[in-house]
Amino acid sequence: MSLQDLNAWQLPNNRAFYLWLEVDEVIDAWNRLAEDGTEDEMALFVERILRVLKTEKHASLCEKWAEAKAQKVKELRLQAVLSKLCALGYDAEITYLKDSDYALLRQRKPLGIARPLTEEDWSKMHAKMIRFMKQVNKERTASTMRSLPRDRWASLKALLQTLAARPEARRFYMRLSDIAFLPEFRTVALVLQPVDDGDTAPLRAHFGNTVEQWERRARGGLCKLILDYPAGRPESGEDPIELATTKFRCRCCRHKNEALFYPAVLTHRCPPGARRLQTPDVYEESVLLQLTASFPRSHKPTCVWTHDDLSVDETSEHSRRLIELSGKDPRQATAREWTRRAFDTLPGPEQDFWELAAGNSGRTQSGSRARAADASYFTYSMGNHHIENPTQNHEYVVPDPLSKTLRDGPIANRIFVFTMRGNDNADDWPEMP
Repeated sequence: MSLQDLNAWQLPNNRAFYLWLEVDEVIDAWNRLAEDGTEDEMALFVERILRVLKTEKHASLCEKWAEAKAQKVKELRLQAVLSKLCALGYDAEITYLKDSDYALLRQRKPLGIARPLTEEDWSKMHAKMIRFMKQVNKERTASTMRSLPRDRWASLKALLQTLAARPEARRFYMRLSDIAFLPEFRTVALVLQPVDDGDTAPLRAHFGNTVEQWERRARGGLCKLILDYPAGRPESGEDPIELATTKFRCRCCRHKNEALFYPAVLTHRCPPGARRLQTPDVYEESVLLQLTASFPRSHKPTCVWTHDDLSVDETSEHSRRLIELSGKDPRQATAREWTRRAFDTLPGPEQDFWELAAGNSGRTQSGSRARAADASYFTYSMGNHHIENPTQNHEYVVPDPLSKTLRDGPIANRIFVFTMRGNDNADDWPEMP
């Protein structure tokens, strides 16, 4: 057996291995030197021993130097990766990892290479690093939510109530959970130190911009629903969400048969308990639990606004006919244009005219009680579209929903007007003209 054979076995390299023949030769040489060697030969032998020991010590120092240099290169590589991740917005996750000296990050194979980071290296590891940081985000969120003291939740709740009372939030009837799920609020909530005015000042100062960004994201989600709908792509260059024929329905609450138009659809909130988030993350789940425990049942924020539970409603021929009667092209008319053209002489919010006229069409009751029932129905629609507690008479334009004779007769295409008088009882309202 030779040393080459031993090396083939991949024996540990931190121990020395010798053949018996080689050991015997060394012993024989030592014995001869001890018995017959001169002082000069003995001195030379000792000198060689000392030289070997010195060489071994130098080799050990060289190994330590090489390890230190490699570690320094790895550290520079780590810092380069951290810089890349910071540029991608993972500052909070990096701060979380810093508490353990980036132990989880150092365990990643690409960071164990003693080589400066190149753009090619980063492009190869980019996707995996993003997945890793998303997992770190979940762990950080869970850890932070478990660490939040009760008094901090009280401060966050007070902040939510303050923001919910702002005109920007009231414009869209935003619930506390809607605001709590905003990325900007989430950033404040996940900071471990106590909430103070310094932390919340940027959020308060720029809350209007924050809500505008939320509106843009919501609008983008609605536009995607429209474009994904088979008949939803407009034939003209008009923005599909602005068209008078574009309407939505909610699939989750008791108002699922009610048409919703933009921008009023952004104010739609399912009643408490209608549904819950399908896959809330740790932060969302914790927020919902805290808010649910803090408010009475009538105000429980069990869901947030999302386009996921909305569907695009097919445009009825009735709606198209109404637009044609006003002299507009249904393929191009926007809700605001149609309203201005048809109802310039009528008081009240423009958007609601079209919602009541086109959204609640096609009712088939007949008789005087049906008139009251329809009036009651439109009263609810009026409230649902946020004309709360009207103090003046409001005239709304609707298609005649009453008798078959009117629908199919010579005046079937007329547009009828009736007056809604505040919150009066529907039974006391006058007959339609």
